[in-house]
Amino acid sequence: MKFSDILLLPRSLYQKTDGRKVTLYIGIFLIGAVDIASDIVYNWQNIFGSKSEVNLVLNILITLFLAVIIGFIDVTFFALPLFDIFKKFKKEEEVREPHDVQRIRLMKIYMLAHVVIVPVELIVYATLGNSTNLNYNLVTYIAVLLAYVVPFWFAAAISRGIKSIYNFVPVFRGLVFILVFIWTYALSYAFDFGIDWLMKLFYGL
Repeated sequence: MKFSDILLLPRSLYQKTDGRKVTLYIGIFLIGAVDIASDIVYNWQNIFGSKSEVNLVLNILITLFLAVIIGFIDVTFFALPLFDIFKKFKKEEEVREPHDVQRIRLMKIYMLAHVVIVPVELIVYATLGNSTNLNYNLVTYIAVLLAYVVPFWFAAAISRGIKSIYNFVPVFRGLVFILVFIWTYALSYAFDFGIDWLMKLFYGL
């Protein structure tokens, strides 16, 4: 296996994405769970600690609901605008799939790219967390470096997937990474704000 396949996943894996909705729904929930995971862990005691049985069950249901809603918003807000742009890109060979299948495949590529990034983000979060009193050593510096690299790495994995299912002409292939990076970077800031607001709304944090 090539090193690029380890870092960005094999092209063949992206090419196997399909239009099935069951796996899409599962992926949406998992993406939402990943999105809220750090906030849930950081506020674990306030959300689940020292609660009555009724309030505990209620907060568990709220958490599951938020995972679905945030996952849906995350995936659709990523895929729909970019799909409309990519439709206009000139291709060496036109895609014969229906548009709804193409949209779902784009969403699944976004989900697959998380497989590469989530373990790295876990390492960064476990090392840096939300603390301002860090013990600066080699591990900390590596975690800080990874935190800066992750947005580029994530965009590169998504771009690889997109170019695996679309045969864009060379001039447009060069634009894919730029568009994906700008859009995912902007969405990350918007979602950080949105998730904080939803946590306060539903949990009163």
